[in-house]
Amino acid sequence: MPKASSYTRLRSSRRTLAPTCRSTIDKPVVLERDTWDRWLDPEVTDSEELKPLLVPTVAGTLIHHPVGKAIGNVRNDGPELVEAIALDGDPGLNSL
Repeated sequence: MPKASSYTRLRSSRRTLAPTCRSTIDKPVVLERDTWDRWLDPEVTDSEELKPLLVPTVAGTLIHHPVGKAIGNVRNDGPELVEAIALDGDPGLNSL
């Protein structure tokens, strides 16, 4: 599959990690290629028509891993920003 030249962050819902925790986990959405035309159709003005497309991504579609703090600065740019870094006790790459 070709790499995307741009993206929009979509999520179907959020799940709280624990009742006393303020952190949440996004449930990302990746639109399948056959839904792109419908999603981008300027004639569709009712968001209710698009909601069926917003389903959580199938497990294993995305990979997440820790990255360096440099990614948090908008002045930084480059492919090295998304390279995985090792953390103490890190089990490795995780699938999402």
